[in-house]
Amino acid sequence: MGHYATVWDQKEASEIIKDWNGVDQVLLRNPHGASAKAIFKPPKSMRGGIQICYPQV
Repeated sequence: MGHYATVWDQKEASEIIKDWNGVDQVLLRNPHGASAKAIFKPPKSMRGGIQICYPQV
């Protein structure tokens, strides 16, 4: 079994667009597609979805 790595451009992975109010939005892309369904199977950690981190002020 061989291991492989996919090389892709970070510029294509995300794009900043403006909505109809002029507010900037970040559009995230994944070259292999993405699943909105997260997997919750204890005792393993949560897998899938988009991880969101808010800065602590």
